[in-house]
Amino acid sequence: MNSKYSCVIFDLDGTLLDTIEDIKNSVNVTLEKFGYPERSLAEVKSYINNGAYQLIFKALPENARSDENVKAVLADYVEVYAKHVCEKTRPYKDIPELISKLKSDGIKLAVVSNKPERHVRTLLDLCFGKGVFDYCSGTGENLPRKPDKECIRRALDYLKVPPDSVLYVGDSSVDVMTARNSELKCVGVTWGFGGKHSFDGYSPDITADSVKELESIIYG
Repeated sequence: MNSKYSCVIFDLDGTLLDTIEDIKNSVNVTLEKFGYPERSLAEVKSYINNGAYQLIFKALPENARSDENVKAVLADYVEVYAKHVCEKTRPYKDIPELISKLKSDGIKLAVVSNKPERHVRTLLDLCFGKGVFDYCSGTGENLPRKPDKECIRRALDYLKVPPDSVLYVGDSSVDVMTARNSELKCVGVTWGFGGKHSFDGYSPDITADSVKELESIIYG
């Protein structure tokens, strides 16, 4: 089955994987350690998409958001989350089958995430197997963060694919902005953490309400 795309770039959290329970639990373990109040699942969902620094910044009380304190709490969170990164995390329904099909059809697969890179690599290996994705990137020291188009440029350079043959798939307005900044066609999936409201004010080129619908878009 032929696709007009030679490469699909995916966001991770809320797109490929339902990671929210492990993130929420790790955030709250960290907050409790520092003596701060816990956050609800809905609150943590609203803090995601702009990277771990912003996640912790928003999770902290307003009077505790100095850069120095955020970095101290963040360092602890990164270690806590590393220990619990895949306890409740699972691929969304039909995602493993889609990834397997794309791989077998020779379509290059990439993940570009605002999650710390060590966690991205661990989750992809645990949930899909080593070497399934041709490229992956996350955030860290001296690494760009979405919606910076440098995230995508690095992926395209590594994969050696032209932008007009690439489809970007994500679940948030940050993903839409990333695709626009990189001049890529964008599919917004609605099964993620914010549903359709994730795209309020930032409309993707097309939306997919199910993985089967996403598959139809990819294969045209």
